[in-house]
Formats: sequence, structure tokens, C-alpha cells
Amino acid sequence: MKKHLLTKLAMAIMLLFFTGCSISMYPPLNHAKLNKNINIGIITLDSNEMDTSLIGTTIFNNEFAKTDIKSWDIATYMKISIENVIKNKSNLSLNNIQYDLNNFEKKARIKTSSDAKAYEPAYLKDDIEKLSKKYNLQYVLIVVPAGTDLYSGVALYKRQLLNSMKSLSLKVSYNFELYRTDDMKLNTRWYIYKEHQLDSKIWKNAKTKITQEGLKELENITKKSIDSSMEKVLAKMGLISSKR
Repeated sequence: MKKHLLTKLAMAIMLLFFTGCSISMYPPLNHAKLNKNINIGIITLDSNEMDTSLIGTTIFNNEFAKTDIKSWDIATYMKISIENVIKNKSNLSLNNIQYDLNNFEKKARIKTSSDAKAYEPAYLKDDIEKLSKKYNLQYVLIVVPAGTDLYSGVALYKRQLLNSMKSLSLKVSYNFELYRTDDMKLNTRWYIYKEHQLDSKIWKNAKTKITQEGLKELENITKKSIDSSMEKVLAKMGLISSKR
């Protein structure tokens, strides 16, 4: 029971971190007041890397690495998933905007003291102003990887104690931030945070590569997490009706 309560407390703290401890400061849009004369564009960013962290008994046993997941094309998958829901369930008009994903990802990334990825969508202010004029946008939804100083976005996290007790989990965490294009002020925000317990054999340590079979399994879990979360996230932000 004590372990279960500590786990729940840790999860609550993590969620506060992911959302910047400020969800209550950004209430959702009133979806009933939205209409097809209001245009929204979607920008999704990802680094195409999966952080892998092995946390050992002491800091000297910790191992960190990155795995190339460019073939998953998470940014495009996320964008399509969002657009499908907006098209079918929102009062807003969706404009399919075009942008340089790699360039935007680099511009929005924050320099940190660790290898984990951190992002500030507001760094794209000048680019979004240009896009808003070109596509007549009133809102832009920006999705970026979220996390801690150990990992962000899609990540494998293994806890190992004395080379015996092992636990491996896949974490999928992204922030969704909605900006008004007239002043680039944050209007509302929400998040995806999913954690899946896995067989520890999928990833041994930073010195071993994940098999193609293992990568495919991780890709499927990641994309299912995105799809299963999307309607809830967009409803929490007021971009679709929570009653549908």
C-alpha cells in the first residue's frame, strides 16, 4: 500500500512538471463560441530521437543513450492525428499549414545542461506571425516533447537495483500549447503523458542496440498512446466539445 501511494504521489508531481504547474492559469476555450470563420493551424515538433536512461544502484551505474526513431516520423503522425479529430469534431476551420519541421525544431529547442530535449514554442513567434498572415490563422496549436532532465518525448527508462531487480517502461510525453496569433500569448495548454511497463529484455543497457522487432513494438505502443489520448487532450483545451 505504501509503495502504491508513493507511486501515485510521484506521478502527480511528474504531471505538474509536464504542464508547467500552471494548467489552472489557462482555462480551455469555450468551444460553443467557436465557428468556422476562426482558423487554426497545427505545428508538431520532434527530434526523431528516443532517450534511453538506465538508472542503477548509484550514479556511477547510470547509463544514457539515444536511439534514432526517424522512421517513426512522430511529428507527422501526431499532426495527422490532431487534424483528423479537429476536422471531424471541432467548430474551428483547420488550415493545413506548411513549415520546415527541422528548422522549427531547432529554433524552438532550449539549451539545457543535460542531454534531454526541452522546448519553448514562443521562440517561433516571428515564424508564426508569417504563417498566420499567409494562412489567415487566428490560432496555432504547437506540440513539443515534454519531460525531465533525463528524458523527453518518447523515452525508455530502466530502473535497475544490484543487477537483479529491473523495471523497464516506455514514456510518451508531449505538451500541447495553443497560441493566439495576434499577440502570441499562450491561450490554453494540456499534455499527453503515458507510461507503459515493458519486458526488461527489450533493452539491456546503453551498450546494446534495440532489435528491429523491439523498435517496431515500441513504435506501435507510442502511436497507440497518441491516438488514444488525442480526443481527451483536445477536449480539455476546448478545441472540440467535451460532450461529443
